[in-house]
Amino acid sequence: MTKVIIYVRVSTDEQAAHGYSIDDQIARLEQYCKINNYEVVKVVKEDYSAKTFDRPAFKEVLSFIKSNKGVVDLLLVLKWDRFSRNATDALSMIRTLSKMHVSVNAAEQPIDLKIPENKLMLSFYVTAPEVENDRRSLNVIKGMRRANFEGRYLGKAPRGYSNKTDATEKPIIVPNETAPLVKEAFGMMATGLYTQPEVLKLLKEKGFKCEKSQFCDLLHNRLYAGKVFVKADGDEPEQWVNGLHESLITEEIFQRVQDVMNERLQKRNRPKPQKQNGSLPLRSFLICPECGRKLTGSKSKGNGGWYFYYHCNPCKVRFKADFVNGQLEKMIESVQIDPDVQEMYLAVIKDLLNESEIARKNDLGKRGKEINLLEERIQNLTDLLADGKMESVDYAQAKKRYQGNINKLNWESNQLKMVKTEFDKYLSWGFCLMKDIKEYYCEAPIDVKQKIIGSIYSNSFNIEGGILRTKKMNSLVALIANSNKGLSETKNGQLQDFEKLSALVPGAGIEPARV
Repeated sequence: MTKVIIYVRVSTDEQAAHGYSIDDQIARLEQYCKINNYEVVKVVKEDYSAKTFDRPAFKEVLSFIKSNKGVVDLLLVLKWDRFSRNATDALSMIRTLSKMHVSVNAAEQPIDLKIPENKLMLSFYVTAPEVENDRRSLNVIKGMRRANFEGRYLGKAPRGYSNKTDATEKPIIVPNETAPLVKEAFGMMATGLYTQPEVLKLLKEKGFKCEKSQFCDLLHNRLYAGKVFVKADGDEPEQWVNGLHESLITEEIFQRVQDVMNERLQKRNRPKPQKQNGSLPLRSFLICPECGRKLTGSKSKGNGGWYFYYHCNPCKVRFKADFVNGQLEKMIESVQIDPDVQEMYLAVIKDLLNESEIARKNDLGKRGKEINLLEERIQNLTDLLADGKMESVDYAQAKKRYQGNINKLNWESNQLKMVKTEFDKYLSWGFCLMKDIKEYYCEAPIDVKQKIIGSIYSNSFNIEGGILRTKKMNSLVALIANSNKGLSETKNGQLQDFEKLSALVPGAGIEPARV
């Protein structure tokens, strides 16, 4: 008599989709064994996927066969997809069991595997259900993407919304009792006056339940501005489309919140400036006369205290910092503004700013008129709807289009309002600063000193014959400043270049720069 192990399997998703039942499989297999006069030695139940044979109950089958040699002749399943859903793995396991003198077969799809051609039929039985599942899954995904394109959100409703169905029994999300708190969150963040933890703390005091990471995701979710996300598919890129649900905030507020958060993120990620010694402002500006590398700096102890030097390690070039810094201060002191040039320059800038301000006000007025016109059109639509001269669906679509244009114009108007500055005052302050540039430079911290150097001169200095030189001055500074060496005329009437900006020439007896 053939001795049989009955193996039945079902996974949770299969049971929901196909109505598979463990008890039904056992009943049908026991009936099959009774008809064929088979002896059932063991019934094994599995609740696991058949993608691989790494399944707890199937391992139990193998262990039983190994421990009870000669007791089992046949492993019986109802259908081949209960055994495996991978043709290669199925054939490999069949060979493994065959070495243990155990055959495998399916009661409702019997195959004589001694005939080689029947292995093709086995492959079909094993893979056909998986192909069917894949096709069904693909159809579901495409259907969901199509619904997303129509503006319908199909997932679990985010905070502030609840899952409902519309008049056509299709899913839709609608604002719930927490919607006002979500609006408040975006409104507070848009001001730029609160941090995320501060806003979340205030909302939690009002009963809003949300974790820190979830709150960050909420603030990045464009769905609250009336949009629905559509995933990429093949050559079609991902995108946001207008949703059918009611928005809690405007697109302008959403974008403002993103700008605030991005700006703060950039500040956090900005590398901290390295501390530099205030006695070496020209470090990274001075060029080694021998190798062309930028000089570094350090200090060394000698008689009477510490002494600072600019030096190049590979070339052993070294300059006393006090000597070089003194030349630089004289160069900066020589940069003066001609009062007449200052007055003319300020007048030109003010004229340009006045023209820009007039254009800005005109643009604001133009957008204000367009907003008023669109609001009138919405009011006309409302009247037509009230008089029964317009369908509600057409009204909703037209209103949404007009409201979107209004939101865009409001955003542009807000940007224009932010443009106005007191730039002329800053410019006047800058000119006053340049009058006393040396005093300001000497009192400034090291980072400000280096900014002043970089804003007036090029990013490189050379020391030739003990004299600090630079080949180029900032063109704007050169235009408005009266440098004794920089803007004077040569004997032939040509403007002198900035090859030699320092008037400090070492006389006899001065210690050479290289030591």
